[in-house]
Amino acid sequence: MWSTLLGLGAYMIAPKIIGKMREQKIQVVHAIPGRLRLQNVRWKDKQAAAYMENVLKMHPLIGSCRVSPITGSMLLEFTNPYLQQSELDEILQLVTDVTVESFSVTNDKLMNTMKGTFDRINGNVKKTTNGYTSFDSLLIVYFLFQGLRSFPANPAFASSLFYWAYTLLKNNGGMGGDSD
Repeated sequence: MWSTLLGLGAYMIAPKIIGKMREQKIQVVHAIPGRLRLQNVRWKDKQAAAYMENVLKMHPLIGSCRVSPITGSMLLEFTNPYLQQSELDEILQLVTDVTVESFSVTNDKLMNTMKGTFDRINGNVKKTTNGYTSFDSLLIVYFLFQGLRSFPANPAFASSLFYWAYTLLKNNGGMGGDSD
């Protein structure tokens, strides 16, 4: 009777796990006793790949886990060459959950794009001025100038501009602050 109930439970749970895997676009590349290779485009991110390896290695059924950020594939080697269906379902559910968790520990693409754009602009400003100025220093001068110009009409706004200029100076080490 217990085997029937367990089989019925696996029958009801397995489609949900497979559905989540499809939702995350996790593909089973190949499986042999003791090994499983999965692939997901999300794992091509180096931070996500490292996070996946660190978390999955802690599972008692997983002997080793290697994620290739080049191909986006994951090789799982198990401590036991033959797993029960429930154990395999548990591992696949864990892989799916950890994939979703990895989104929170990686840099988002928009932020990376903005940083790259800023770095290119800053590099061009430095090249153009032979290293005399940077985008940050131009922004500080702009904030100071606008603050001085708007102070008589709107002291509160001018004060915020002065504060932004001060913050930029402090963050860039201009006034003894921490350098990035």
